[in-house]
Amino acid sequence: TAPFAMTDMVVFRLDTMHGSLSNGSQPGEVRISCDTRWYDANDPHGVDARYMGENPMGTATWWVNRHNKEVFPTSMEEAKIAWGLTS
Repeated sequence: TAPFAMTDMVVFRLDTMHGSLSNGSQPGEVRISCDTRWYDANDPHGVDARYMGENPMGTATWWVNRHNKEVFPTSMEEAKIAWGLTS
């Protein structure tokens, strides 16, 4: 992580694993988050189906089903260990 301050901005590639903590702001304070994606119109792989198309599911499907082994057989904790990110 880094010592982020007001007006800082973080930009990264779509394939960057990322996350954030719960917003612990005091009442009357706000944290705004925006998820914006650009795609090359000529990309042979097309756009990310989670966010574009007839029935985009976004990341809500993961959040709602993250503990359902039938939908996601590998937990995020197990994936992080397999990827060597934690032990």
